[in-house]
Amino acid sequence: MGDTLTNRGPFALYRAWIIREIVPAYINETFLGHPIKLGDDAALTLFARARGRAVQQASAFAFATHPELYSHHFRQWTRWMRGSITRDCWRLRYLPVWSYGWWYTVVKTYTFLVGPAAPVLMAMAYPYSRRDLEYVVLGLILWPALTSLRILQIRRSDETWWFRVGLLLIHPTAVLWTSLVMRWIRFYGLATFLRQGWVTRIRGVEVELGSGTLQ
Repeated sequence: MGDTLTNRGPFALYRAWIIREIVPAYINETFLGHPIKLGDDAALTLFARARGRAVQQASAFAFATHPELYSHHFRQWTRWMRGSITRDCWRLRYLPVWSYGWWYTVVKTYTFLVGPAAPVLMAMAYPYSRRDLEYVVLGLILWPALTSLRILQIRRSDETWWFRVGLLLIHPTAVLWTSLVMRWIRFYGLATFLRQGWVTRIRGVEVELGSGTLQ
Protein backbone atom coordinates (compact mmCIF):
# COMPACT_ATOMS: atom_id res chain seq x y z
CA MET A 1 0.00 0.00 0.00
CA GLY A 2 3.04 2.27 0.09
CA ASP A 3 2.29 3.01 3.73
CA THR A 4 5.07 1.31 5.68
CA LEU A 5 5.25 2.87 9.15
CA THR A 6 8.90 2.15 9.95
CA ASN A 7 11.75 1.63 7.53
CA ARG A 8 14.11 -0.36 9.75
CA GLY A 9 17.24 1.49 10.76
CA PRO A 10 19.79 -1.21 9.79
CA PHE A 11 18.78 -1.07 6.12
CA ALA A 12 16.69 1.81 4.80
CA LEU A 13 17.09 3.88 1.64
CA TYR A 14 15.68 7.37 1.00
CA ARG A 15 15.59 9.87 -1.81
CA ALA A 16 18.43 12.32 -1.17
CA TRP A 17 16.30 15.41 -1.72
CA ILE A 18 13.89 14.30 1.02
CA ILE A 19 16.72 13.97 3.55
CA ARG A 20 18.14 17.38 2.64
CA GLU A 21 14.71 18.96 2.99
CA ILE A 22 13.86 17.54 6.42
CA VAL A 23 17.24 17.92 8.15
CA PRO A 24 16.09 20.90 10.32
CA ALA A 25 13.01 19.01 11.56
CA TYR A 26 15.00 15.80 12.04
CA ILE A 27 17.66 17.46 14.18
CA ASN A 28 15.46 19.88 16.13
CA GLU A 29 12.33 17.81 16.78
CA THR A 30 10.46 18.57 19.99
CA PHE A 31 7.35 17.15 21.65
CA LEU A 32 5.55 19.08 24.40
CA GLY A 33 8.56 21.38 24.45
CA HIS A 34 11.09 18.57 24.99
CA PRO A 35 13.79 17.51 22.50
CA ILE A 36 13.10 14.10 20.91
CA LYS A 37 15.98 11.85 19.84
CA LEU A 38 14.52 8.33 19.84
CA GLY A 39 12.57 6.65 17.05
CA ASP A 40 14.64 8.32 14.35
CA ASP A 41 14.02 5.54 11.80
CA ALA A 42 10.24 5.92 12.22
CA ALA A 43 10.61 9.71 11.96
CA LEU A 44 12.44 9.45 8.63
CA THR A 45 9.75 7.06 7.39
CA LEU A 46 7.01 9.52 8.33
CA PHE A 47 8.81 12.38 6.57
CA ALA A 48 9.15 10.24 3.45
CA ARG A 49 5.54 9.05 3.63
CA ALA A 50 4.34 12.67 3.80
CA ARG A 51 5.98 13.25 0.41
CA GLY A 52 5.02 10.03 -1.35
CA ARG A 53 5.24 6.32 -0.63
CA ALA A 54 7.19 4.25 1.92
CA VAL A 55 7.52 0.63 0.86
CA GLN A 56 9.20 -2.59 1.99
CA GLN A 57 11.42 -4.64 -0.31
CA ALA A 58 10.99 -8.22 0.90
CA SER A 59 14.09 -9.48 -0.89
CA ALA A 60 16.42 -7.03 0.91
CA PHE A 61 18.10 -8.29 4.08
CA ALA A 62 19.97 -6.70 6.96
CA PHE A 63 21.87 -9.01 9.31
CA ALA A 64 21.37 -7.09 12.52
CA THR A 65 22.58 -8.26 15.93
CA HIS A 66 20.03 -9.06 18.63
CA PRO A 67 20.08 -8.90 22.46
CA GLU A 68 21.56 -11.93 24.21
CA LEU A 69 20.49 -11.01 27.76
CA TYR A 70 17.06 -10.23 29.18
CA SER A 71 18.37 -6.94 30.63
CA HIS A 72 19.47 -5.76 27.20
CA HIS A 73 16.24 -7.02 25.63
CA PHE A 74 14.10 -5.07 28.13
CA ARG A 75 16.17 -1.89 27.78
CA GLN A 76 16.06 -2.09 24.00
CA TRP A 77 12.27 -2.49 24.10
CA THR A 78 12.01 0.43 26.52
CA ARG A 79 13.90 2.63 24.05
CA TRP A 80 11.64 1.51 21.20
CA MET A 81 8.48 2.18 23.20
CA ARG A 82 9.61 5.65 24.26
CA GLY A 83 10.20 6.47 20.63
CA SER A 84 7.02 4.87 19.28
CA ILE A 85 4.67 6.92 21.47
CA THR A 86 5.78 10.17 19.88
CA ARG A 87 5.62 8.62 16.41
CA ASP A 88 2.04 7.41 16.94
CA CYS A 89 0.98 10.94 17.90
CA TRP A 90 2.61 12.38 14.77
CA ARG A 91 0.99 9.70 12.57
CA LEU A 92 -2.47 10.53 13.90
CA ARG A 93 -1.79 14.22 13.31
CA TYR A 94 -0.10 14.19 9.91
CA LEU A 95 -1.18 11.05 8.02
CA PRO A 96 -4.40 11.26 5.99
CA VAL A 97 -7.41 9.92 7.89
CA TRP A 98 -8.21 7.58 4.97
CA SER A 99 -4.73 6.03 4.95
CA TYR A 100 -3.82 2.55 6.13
CA GLY A 101 -1.18 3.96 8.51
CA TRP A 102 -3.67 6.22 10.28
CA TRP A 103 -6.21 3.48 10.87
CA TYR A 104 -3.55 0.94 11.85
CA THR A 105 -2.30 3.38 14.50
CA VAL A 106 -5.83 3.91 15.84
CA VAL A 107 -6.55 0.18 16.10
CA LYS A 108 -3.14 -0.57 17.60
CA THR A 109 -3.54 2.15 20.25
CA TYR A 110 -7.06 1.00 21.10
CA THR A 111 -6.07 -2.65 21.54
CA PHE A 112 -3.02 -1.64 23.57
CA LEU A 113 -5.10 0.38 26.02
CA VAL A 114 -8.08 -2.00 26.22
CA GLY A 115 -6.07 -5.24 26.23
CA PRO A 116 -5.02 -5.26 29.91
CA ALA A 117 -8.57 -4.48 31.08
CA ALA A 118 -10.20 -7.29 29.10
CA PRO A 119 -8.88 -10.23 31.21
CA VAL A 120 -9.93 -8.46 34.42
CA LEU A 121 -13.44 -7.81 33.15
CA MET A 122 -13.83 -11.36 31.87
CA ALA A 123 -12.62 -12.77 35.18
CA MET A 124 -15.16 -10.64 37.07
CA ALA A 125 -17.97 -11.75 34.73
CA TYR A 126 -17.07 -15.45 34.65
CA PRO A 127 -18.76 -17.86 33.87
CA TYR A 128 -20.94 -15.54 31.74
CA SER A 129 -17.81 -14.41 29.87
CA ARG A 130 -16.72 -17.93 29.04
CA ARG A 131 -17.59 -17.56 25.35
CA ASP A 132 -15.64 -14.27 25.16
CA LEU A 133 -12.65 -15.97 26.77
CA GLU A 134 -12.80 -18.71 24.17
CA TYR A 135 -12.72 -16.10 21.39
CA VAL A 136 -9.70 -14.42 22.98
CA VAL A 137 -7.79 -17.70 23.22
CA LEU A 138 -8.73 -18.52 19.63
CA GLY A 139 -7.45 -15.11 18.53
CA LEU A 140 -4.16 -15.63 20.38
CA ILE A 141 -3.70 -18.81 18.35
CA LEU A 142 -4.98 -17.75 14.92
CA TRP A 143 -3.43 -14.28 14.67
CA PRO A 144 0.18 -15.44 15.20
CA ALA A 145 -0.46 -18.32 12.80
CA LEU A 146 -1.65 -15.92 10.09
CA THR A 147 1.14 -13.37 10.54
CA SER A 148 3.79 -16.10 10.57
CA LEU A 149 2.91 -17.22 7.03
CA ARG A 150 5.00 -14.38 5.64
CA ILE A 151 8.08 -16.26 6.85
CA LEU A 152 7.54 -18.76 4.04
CA GLN A 153 7.54 -15.94 1.49
CA ILE A 154 11.09 -14.88 2.35
CA ARG A 155 13.78 -17.22 1.00
CA ARG A 156 17.42 -16.80 1.88
CA SER A 157 20.23 -18.85 0.39
CA ASP A 158 21.71 -19.56 3.83
CA GLU A 159 18.48 -21.03 5.25
CA THR A 160 17.11 -24.49 4.64
CA TRP A 161 13.44 -25.29 4.22
CA TRP A 162 13.34 -27.01 7.61
CA PHE A 163 14.88 -23.98 9.27
CA ARG A 164 12.06 -21.79 7.90
CA VAL A 165 9.49 -24.32 9.13
CA GLY A 166 11.08 -24.03 12.57
CA LEU A 167 10.75 -20.24 12.42
CA LEU A 168 7.12 -20.68 11.45
CA LEU A 169 6.44 -22.89 14.46
CA ILE A 170 8.24 -20.66 16.97
CA HIS A 171 6.69 -17.41 15.73
CA PRO A 172 3.48 -17.73 17.83
CA THR A 173 5.67 -17.95 20.93
CA ALA A 174 7.30 -14.64 20.02
CA VAL A 175 3.89 -13.01 19.51
CA LEU A 176 2.66 -14.28 22.88
CA TRP A 177 5.86 -13.04 24.55
CA THR A 178 5.25 -9.59 23.07
CA SER A 179 1.57 -9.57 24.05
CA LEU A 180 1.81 -10.97 27.56
CA VAL A 181 5.23 -9.81 28.79
CA MET A 182 6.57 -6.92 26.72
CA ARG A 183 3.25 -5.09 26.80
CA TRP A 184 4.09 -3.94 30.33
CA ILE A 185 7.40 -2.54 29.12
CA ARG A 186 5.37 -0.44 26.73
CA PHE A 187 3.36 1.00 29.61
CA TYR A 188 6.63 1.87 31.32
CA GLY A 189 7.85 3.51 28.12
CA LEU A 190 4.61 5.50 27.94
CA ALA A 191 5.09 6.78 31.47
CA THR A 192 8.76 7.72 30.93
CA PHE A 193 8.85 8.69 27.23
CA LEU A 194 10.44 12.07 27.95
CA ARG A 195 13.61 10.25 29.00
CA GLN A 196 15.31 10.32 25.64
CA GLY A 197 18.58 8.65 26.63
CA TRP A 198 19.89 5.86 24.39
CA VAL A 199 19.56 3.23 27.21
CA THR A 200 21.55 0.56 25.30
CA ARG A 201 24.94 0.65 23.57
CA ILE A 202 26.15 3.37 25.93
CA ARG A 203 29.41 1.49 26.55
CA GLY A 204 29.54 -0.22 23.16
CA VAL A 205 27.50 -2.90 21.43
CA GLU A 206 26.18 -5.43 23.96
CA VAL A 207 26.45 -8.62 21.93
CA GLU A 208 29.25 -11.05 21.20
CA LEU A 209 30.32 -12.30 17.79
CA GLY A 210 32.19 -15.60 18.01
CA SER A 211 34.79 -15.50 20.77
CA GLY A 212 35.23 -11.72 20.79
CA THR A 213 33.06 -8.80 21.85
CA LEU A 214 31.97 -6.34 19.20
CA GLN A 215 32.68 -2.74 20.21
